[in-house]
Amino acid sequence: MKFRSTKTKIGAIALLLLVFGGVLLVGAGANRALEIPVPLTSAAEIASDSTSGLNIANKQPDQLPVRPGGIALPKPEPVNDLLQIVNDTTQQLNILDPKHPDFGKIPLPRRERLPSKTPGTGDYGTSVDRSLTGVLGVYAGQEVQPSLTLPSAPPDRTLYAPTLEAPNYAALESVTAYWRYAGMSSTSRGWGVWDHTTGGWAVFKPMDSTFLSNYVRSYPEGQLYFTEVVYTSSAWRVLLYNFNTGAWEQQYSSTGSSSRVDGWDVWESYFGGTCPSVPNVESKELKVFVNGQWPYVTSTYGSLLDYQNCAYAENMVSQYYHWSVGP
Repeated sequence: MKFRSTKTKIGAIALLLLVFGGVLLVGAGANRALEIPVPLTSAAEIASDSTSGLNIANKQPDQLPVRPGGIALPKPEPVNDLLQIVNDTTQQLNILDPKHPDFGKIPLPRRERLPSKTPGTGDYGTSVDRSLTGVLGVYAGQEVQPSLTLPSAPPDRTLYAPTLEAPNYAALESVTAYWRYAGMSSTSRGWGVWDHTTGGWAVFKPMDSTFLSNYVRSYPEGQLYFTEVVYTSSAWRVLLYNFNTGAWEQQYSSTGSSSRVDGWDVWESYFGGTCPSVPNVESKELKVFVNGQWPYVTSTYGSLLDYQNCAYAENMVSQYYHWSVGP
């Protein structure tokens, strides 16, 4: 390259000196400088990562909205083939097992006798049509709120949300539970199988880190677990999808039947005439098993169930397979 004058050469040299000295002046007469990084010569000059919280390798599986590589985590498909169902791999969580260290020590959530028309005293969600005799199962993605807190008693308060029951005399129900009673210093949270033939819990697992790690994953709509209540091979079965094993696990089965012909996927509350502050809770992907298929619960299979007695925000997002109740 040729320079037209000595002044030009001097200017170019000065510019190079400024660059390699670590500072570049921007524009003639600029009063700001852009720092140019220079190689380090000592480990003492190296700081710790200030954005380590962004590293998905440091997060638990249930904290990931997507899998590593940016691929959205798919939702598990419902099943009805007994060959696709495996045994429960977290039986040690069941506090109804006499061998559990907390057996008999934790007060279980109570459920009043079910009325003739509605599951609880404050309800919202989807009623699965009782007139469809061919419906032999339900499937849904249910949101959990591991930090949900209820006020101290009195009164005793119980929230089953979401809770899932198949129509046509299904013996079992898949229930998310939050409760706080007199004498309890904090809110308890868990998931269980309610047996309608005995009027009590058949399985109950606290919503602890092991439960969350196996059965819950984060999606854009919240932290969800996936469950089924399905009649197959002459028995009603409650299933949970285990993300760690990639399999549907049977939590409990029964060859009995209930006296109820209707089914539901609802928010079911017993708040003793109060309306405590609660976070948003959703249920989505509600499907029924009918004629060998799993269609979404539209108006063909479901209808609105709304007996809510608190002024919560109720939203039937997609009729009738996605609903939410919130503050």
